[in-house]
Amino acid sequence: MIIDELKDLLTESLKETFVNDVHLYQNNLCERSKVFRIGLILSQKIKDNPEYSGYSVDCEYNKRGDHPKIISNKNPQSPDLMLHRRGDFPEDNLLVVEFKVLCKGFYKKGFYNDIEKLKILTKDGEYNYRLGAHVFLCSSGYIIKWYESGKDEPDFYIYSAIQEEELNKDDKRLRANKFLKEYENISLSCK
Repeated sequence: MIIDELKDLLTESLKETFVNDVHLYQNNLCERSKVFRIGLILSQKIKDNPEYSGYSVDCEYNKRGDHPKIISNKNPQSPDLMLHRRGDFPEDNLLVVEFKVLCKGFYKKGFYNDIEKLKILTKDGEYNYRLGAHVFLCSSGYIIKWYESGKDEPDFYIYSAIQEEELNKDDKRLRANKFLKEYENISLSCK
């Protein structure tokens, strides 16, 4: 199934950056430097696969055909990372990813903007990305919240680079994680 394959492509690319580009995580470099490297690895993974012939991996791509990518508030938007066919081909929009990195301040406005962007980009309609991912990056690993058809999946994918394994959301080392707490706040407010 293409969704599982897209999930594998992204998680494998993320894992490789924790091996090949550990310096970026240990030294808390900015989001753009990490997204660029993840994009390069993802691009290499699809390069020799005939199923992805004609597809591109782009960072901060802000167009749909010749027009700005307008998502909400009538402001042009540029998602952090995409796997798509360039131009105006919504049926060929495969993966869209928004990233957040561990930093001193947690930017709630940006966090919620990312969620709305992923919901709009993955629902049936103008953009129609098959899979969205909201990824939180920190020096010890990453957390992914997946989006399909304009909705988030109920669970998280949590990976520990230190232990080289997937973790459970209830792992006590993760309870203070602001990314998980914000999603918990969202689910509580929807009840």
